Amino acid sequence: MLLMGIMPSIAAQELLAQLDYARENASEQLAQAGALLESTLSAAGTQPHSLTFDCHAARDTWLSVALLLFTVMLLTAAWRSRRWLIGCALALTLGLAGIAGLADPLLPSARQTSIEVVVEPREPSRSEVVLAAHYDSKTELFDHVERSVLFGASVLLAGATILLRLRRPRRVRVVASAAAFATLLCALQWSALPLRGRSHGAIDDGAACVLLVQLATTLQTEPLQRTRVRLVWFSGEEVGAQGSAAYLRARRVDEPVRVINLEGIGAGSRLATSSHEWTWPGIRSVAPELLAALERAAGEPLVDLVVPLFTDAGMFLRAGLGAVTLLNVAPGAVTIRHLHGPGDRMHAVDWRGYEKSRRTLLRFLAAIDDET
Repeated sequence: MLLMGIMPSIAAQELLAQLDYARENASEQLAQAGALLESTLSAAGTQPHSLTFDCHAARDTWLSVALLLFTVMLLTAAWRSRRWLIGCALALTLGLAGIAGLADPLLPSARQTSIEVVVEPREPSRSEVVLAAHYDSKTELFDHVERSVLFGASVLLAGATILLRLRRPRRVRVVASAAAFATLLCALQWSALPLRGRSHGAIDDGAACVLLVQLATTLQTEPLQRTRVRLVWFSGEEVGAQGSAAYLRARRVDEPVRVINLEGIGAGSRLATSSHEWTWPGIRSVAPELLAALERAAGEPLVDLVVPLFTDAGMFLRAGLGAVTLLNVAPGAVTIRHLHGPGDRMHAVDWRGYEKSRRTLLRFLAAIDDET
């Protein structure tokens, strides 16, 4: 791994090959991946620091159970009494409480680790940049696009069932059956059942983690003049961005900071961002000046994904810090497909996007350092 700065493409592929396995939260494999990243960073001459936190990986399971309860109560309301609609409302409330973290005291927890490397500048620091990625992976029944379509259909059908039950009870059963089936599929989506091969998370988000290792090695050899760089490898991102939330609770920010979060590196050869991020419960806009600085560093227009992302960047935005997510997409694409499934393995990584992202980040850091 000491060859990272000399032959980056070969060394990067070697490290990603060592991470090419499922790294799901609360698993032994995730701990192994964290240990591999720390040992690689130490061998490269950096000083990685660990931040442990309690991760509640069962939030999705809680949501799955709540959706199953909703399904049963919706069918009961359609065939029997509409009073069971009260139970539907209660089940949805329980599900929302679970994914928001309000039910965490009732859920099992596992001690997990996020990793940080701080590269101090040659002179006293005047600004700070955070580069982040996550090394946990996730497997689901459908990818995020299919999941969104399915969830939207479930919401519309469930809403139609409720309206018909309140107004025309004799016409409700067919719609209720369709709503129950769609909601059942949603429940299976978040149930974490081993219904197919596990995702190895090479694009989401292993390649980004390897890129951060490479950047840490480069910056350790040639620090910036007046800009501190923090490189962070989060776990717990796939279960509600719990790692970044814990990181922000533990760390105090005393000076201007710009955050670049990496997702989907290697998904294609083009650079992309989104101007909005979910921050739960709302949506926040990314600072236009940060997007403009990233686009200048790229030297080409960035693809705007339009749809709000849910990533670790959202936790930084919620804390009032400037943050944006940088991704790769294939030419002509407006999103990334086939994440969280068995196809997300090393052979799917587009190394042209990886290298373009690396060069863009180095130019971005140089421009920020010149400004300070």
